[in-house]
Amino acid sequence: MRSLTPANTRNGRSLILHFCLNLHQVTEVFIHYHLHPR
Repeated sequence: MRSLTPANTRNGRSLILHFCLNLHQVTEVFIHYHLHPR
């Protein structure tokens, strides 16, 4: 991941969308394990 906003707008949009989805998944997992510790 060199830059957060590449020159290609289409590529940048998909990259940001992918990053947001990953962040959402990580947040869900973090909350899940935080509320239900093993």
